[in-house]
Amino acid sequence: MHRLIVAVALVGIGLTAVWGRPAMAERVEEPDYTLVRKDRGVELRRYAPVVRAVTVVENVSWDRALNEGFRRLAGYIFGGNTKKQSIAMTAPVTAQPTSMKIAMTAPVTAQPSSTGVRVTFTMPAGHTLQSLPTPHDRAVVLEAVSERLVAVRAFSGFAGTDAFERERASLVAGLGALGVRAVSEPELARYDPPWTLPFLRRNEVAVEVEPTLAH
Repeated sequence: MHRLIVAVALVGIGLTAVWGRPAMAERVEEPDYTLVRKDRGVELRRYAPVVRAVTVVENVSWDRALNEGFRRLAGYIFGGNTKKQSIAMTAPVTAQPTSMKIAMTAPVTAQPSSTGVRVTFTMPAGHTLQSLPTPHDRAVVLEAVSERLVAVRAFSGFAGTDAFERERASLVAGLGALGVRAVSEPELARYDPPWTLPFLRRNEVAVEVEPTLAH
């Protein structure tokens, strides 16, 4: 419980550094999607293909993994690459434990993992694996993500342990109502810089689901 709260605070510190940069003064781009269905506070979104910069931080606490992962990815987009190219920041920043088990229709909240945590930045639209520069840090990799169907539960306020538990339970109930099954581990997504007022903050718990089961 305590570690998750600390982790959120550390990611907030990183977001301050990113959104506080002059280059990030304009509106931050978000991945494109089509809303397929909404029921009981859960949205089914069909996301367009994207390229992600990903790093996995292993064998450390959850809070340290998030902080280190953010540092690595920020280094890449702010010139730590073969072209010394700056790449626009997008939202959200996501984190996903790599070894969590998922019940038939039940994602769980992001918690410490014994093997690692995936921290992810989505690259701006129009970029491809071929057009993007290679990261200097070998712990950062680029991956193409094909179109996918994702179940999302959005919530505002501080993304503390109690909030995650509450939203996780709501997402589980919503998946059952929608008749869909999770096929990935859950992601925690944060959209806003840390100075955003709590009631204006946008957070999400999301999990990929089987597209053949969506109506």
